[in-house]
Amino acid sequence: MSNPLWLPYLGGKFGQPQGIAHTRILDVIKVYGRESKKEKMEYVVLNKRRNIFYLVVFFTGLILTIWEISIFRKTVVPINLLLLLVIGIGSLATFFDCKNYKNTYDLEGWKLYFFAFMQNTLSWGLIVCSILILSNYYFSTSEITERSCKIIERSSMPGSKGNRNKRKPLVLIDYEGEMKELVFSHRHYEELNDYKYVNINTKKGFVLWDIIVHQELKK
Repeated sequence: MSNPLWLPYLGGKFGQPQGIAHTRILDVIKVYGRESKKEKMEYVVLNKRRNIFYLVVFFTGLILTIWEISIFRKTVVPINLLLLLVIGIGSLATFFDCKNYKNTYDLEGWKLYFFAFMQNTLSWGLIVCSILILSNYYFSTSEITERSCKIIERSSMPGSKGNRNKRKPLVLIDYEGEMKELVFSHRHYEELNDYKYVNINTKKGFVLWDIIVHQELKK
């Protein structure tokens, strides 16, 4: 069974003849009802250097995405647009990279296209999306615009680690036709239903997506 996208990151032994590495790793336990059985999982790497390259861009995409999350919450951009961007970039990269991917891992048929698509989407797709979000934020204009937005929906989310019971209010506002969810501190939680509007200060981003620099709940 081949799984080149994630299994190489768990460790493997290289240096075998013709650069081919056969590695047996941890037993995977599959549970069917009350019974369980162990299976050996194996992957084959045909090109050690390109395997390392795929690893690097994969984790680069993940790291940039983690960095981007807090900035995304301050950016007014449709989530569907970002998803289409990630999938589109991943599909385009897969089209050009499929031959290299086949020469790196011993895969054929649907597995080749599936894992190549996952690799490129979770690396290049996330990298391009993160670069757009980050550049939009860090190269934004300095001109501030003030406005008041009506609250459409209210909900909450658990607090940070160690303070899960201190829930944070979430409000959904209509920002010039775009639905945007905002997060507030726990101190507003008890009176969340009393708030009717959110006063926000925004500035124009480098990619023309508005950035929220200040937000305040109003009754």
